[in-house]
Amino acid sequence: MNSLLLADSVYHNPVLTLNNADNVDKIKNLTKGFLHNKSTLLAVSKTFTDEIQLGLALRPPMRSSLIMANTYVTQLPDGTERGDYISLDLGSTNFRVVLSRFGTDSNTTATTEPEFSVKHYTVPKEFRRGESAQLFNFFADCIADFVGTYLPDSSHTIPLGFTFSFPMKQRSIDVAVLETWTKDFDCPDAVGRDAAQLLQEAIDRHRPALNVRLVAILNDATGTLVQGARLDPTAAVGLILGTGSNACYIEQIDRVEYWTEREGWLRDGYREVIIDMECGGFGDNGVIDWAKTKYDLSLDRESLFPHSYTFEKLFGGKFLGDIVRRVLLDLAQNGLVFDGKVTEQLRTVESFTAADVSAVET
Repeated sequence: MNSLLLADSVYHNPVLTLNNADNVDKIKNLTKGFLHNKSTLLAVSKTFTDEIQLGLALRPPMRSSLIMANTYVTQLPDGTERGDYISLDLGSTNFRVVLSRFGTDSNTTATTEPEFSVKHYTVPKEFRRGESAQLFNFFADCIADFVGTYLPDSSHTIPLGFTFSFPMKQRSIDVAVLETWTKDFDCPDAVGRDAAQLLQEAIDRHRPALNVRLVAILNDATGTLVQGARLDPTAAVGLILGTGSNACYIEQIDRVEYWTEREGWLRDGYREVIIDMECGGFGDNGVIDWAKTKYDLSLDRESLFPHSYTFEKLFGGKFLGDIVRRVLLDLAQNGLVFDGKVTEQLRTVESFTAADVSAVET
């Protein structure tokens, strides 16, 4: 069989050019909400800045849509780090375990490139939704598999850093309370609990025993900035544009008004701290609803977590394809594309992915 494509089928070979000027005008009218001029972008930028200030305030007049969480990361790597470290990086349905080796050879110097070993795993859907214990037990199983492969003869306690890319309230460098799940995860009993403790308890339960101790928990934006600072000491912002979106940045401690213990840190000589913005939730309070299209609003209403992390739904990899699908469905229903023919697949949520968008673009 050479091909499954049907030469005369509009579904296999859709017309991607429009010669009807009236239809072109109608399409532009339906999609004009995606085009923003300079004044609109400046207005969104001003609103973003206002939300930052509200998020840093001790007693803000209104609640910010930005969590602006204190990560308690007050120092960044400088290239002199030594030792073996394991990292567990969870941000979507795929996650990875990483072994980082910094200057373990006695002949190495501070300029020696670190060595990394990585193994990828997929979180089964039945673990992404349900009891948190089965999810964290799965992580412990993966850590055991990884250690058995890359550190089978280790006799010392292995330090673990947990990159947990979900909204959390950091209490210290190794304590972070989950505030809500996002993307495709929903284990309700974990909300309001310390994600670091849940993982450590799963590690401690594992048999055979694992000699692994969690020493830090952060999210992927913070991890990106930490690594960026190691590569370039002038790095000041970590940005994630993937399945979802987030950013963090280096803030002056004396500007973090809600951090009531900051005076003690300042007396100890600390001046800066990484702030996790959780900007995927920018506008959850409605302050930029005026800039959204009807397609954005309908996607949010029908998502797993409506009215939550609405900003990343505008462009995140998990959502981009479905925005395009909703536009195509609307255009087809108005007889502007595909000769007005609407397939069941076009009506199906998430049937068109970001990968499909990329394939069309290329």
